[in-house]
Amino acid sequence: MQATLDVELATTGLTFSDQQFALPEVPGALLLQIDSTTLKLTERRGSQTWQILRYPIALFPQRAGDLTVPPFDVRFAVSAGYGKAPRAFSFRTEPLTFSARLPEGVDAGALLVTTPEYDLSWSWSPAPSADDAEPVMVLAPGDAVTLTVTQRAADLSGMVLPELPIHRAAGLAAYPAAPEIEDRVARGVLQGTRTDEVTWMLEEEGRQSLPALRYRWFDPSRGTLRSAEVPGLELSVVARAGTQPGNANAASARSANDVPRWVLVAAAVLAGLAALLVWARRRGLLVSLSTRAAARRARRAAGEGALFRAVERACAADDARWALIALSRWQRCHPAPAGAASPVLLLDLARDQPEARRLLEDLQYAVVDERTWDGRALRANLPALRRRHRVRDPATRASALTALNPGADGRV
Repeated sequence: MQATLDVELATTGLTFSDQQFALPEVPGALLLQIDSTTLKLTERRGSQTWQILRYPIALFPQRAGDLTVPPFDVRFAVSAGYGKAPRAFSFRTEPLTFSARLPEGVDAGALLVTTPEYDLSWSWSPAPSADDAEPVMVLAPGDAVTLTVTQRAADLSGMVLPELPIHRAAGLAAYPAAPEIEDRVARGVLQGTRTDEVTWMLEEEGRQSLPALRYRWFDPSRGTLRSAEVPGLELSVVARAGTQPGNANAASARSANDVPRWVLVAAAVLAGLAALLVWARRRGLLVSLSTRAAARRARRAAGEGALFRAVERACAADDARWALIALSRWQRCHPAPAGAASPVLLLDLARDQPEARRLLEDLQYAVVDERTWDGRALRANLPALRRRHRVRDPATRASALTALNPGADGRV
């Protein structure tokens, strides 16, 4: 809840000039001069008339208990009359201690919004179906879903409104945007607004649950706790039929009239070979051979080399989404580097290679912003990144990274 701290400058002179003071950091509270409002007053003290400037400062407690505003310096100059040189003054304020209490039913340490007016709005993009009570949105790997949440509160700065909690899970890359904060003062009434946005990119097939978000606030005029909820979202991530890594616009279909004659001859030969293989399989001649071949193909497909080549193909096709998914799969061949701290661990792999790191960041934001992406520069940098971090011992894959956003419980 907002309280007001008044800073008053008083003099028996005629005019003020060069007023200066810097608000201190208040542990457990936020001190803000939300606008340039200054009250000009006069006051009779004995036989003298004093000129007073009052600066209202907004004070927002962020926790319960005893809080102290530290001393800070105030400077100004005063002129005793027209044409007279101003005289400079400097003062240091006394510390100011106050207490903040939480309403009943609120846990100690919790951040509580206290305001007589609070509004919460949100939107999903793409929007879920309005017909289902618990909508399940069907998307494909490489697709993204964005949540935008806007909070508005009276008598509060947007800076003290709670931030949007970011859900993280394996196979789900989270990209929060910087919050947009706006404060408006109309007729002396402050209204703060905070807008948060986070985009999740779907990296793997499967089921994902984006949990509901609950916001609580205290209405001091009614003395009641109130709450509002942003509904969660269930996602079913399924590969689309016929989709392959690469840009769909990179190749165009040919008509039958454009097929060269040698291609038709080769197709006929291959059809004959296929028939021969079917005959041999029916007689059990290829069972063991095909089983061993399938096992070898599976090992090769899951190997580091195959995963790396998939990244190169995606970069060559300038397909940002598939490139990011392929990178996520390839990075699992690498153990997390010591001291890794980035939410996107690929950036930790490239932390000593500034150019590769910059290109990886550009790829991620190209996916989030759905903009055109050129993969040539990243492809050129991939061999150096691979040489530095290549894993030769297959046993090291036991410590494989599970997703671009680490943490078994989805937390960073």
